[in-house]
Amino acid sequence: MKHLIKGNFYFAVVLCMSFCATKKQKTVAFPQEIESIYFQKWIGGQELTGSGTNFFIKFKKPLSSEIIPQKIYFQNQVAVCQKLNDTVIAAYFYQKSNKKELLLNNNISNKDQTASSKNPKYTLLPNEAVLEYTTKKQNLFYKIVGIEEKELIAYPSARPRN
Repeated sequence: MKHLIKGNFYFAVVLCMSFCATKKQKTVAFPQEIESIYFQKWIGGQELTGSGTNFFIKFKKPLSSEIIPQKIYFQNQVAVCQKLNDTVIAAYFYQKSNKKELLLNNNISNKDQTASSKNPKYTLLPNEAVLEYTTKKQNLFYKIVGIEEKELIAYPSARPRN
């Protein structure tokens, strides 16, 4: 009798695990050929400007109207995709300066497009990302590896006031 109960318990666990596995997000190959993917870090020239990373994906042909890029998950952050033209999408990750002066107003209603995550959705290497996109009302995910890093942009500081 104990063996029968144990057997049923294990069967239930396996059944539950297989059911839960079917609900996982689907990761597939991207349906369109990509020409290049790169990111470029930048720093502001003034004390409170902060820094960030600009992320770009360039396609060989115009992006199909059925493919709608949603988000990029990159270096423990998430940013909304923006279509720059028919062949290029971008995501902008912004890090605010840690200075106390930025906390002047706690009632700011605008949310950043970039969200840093203590519990990231994906565990990725520094040169990996995940592109979330929608096609035919289906949410899909594409893992990008070997992303090229371009040279840092250091914006100049403002002229001193006289």
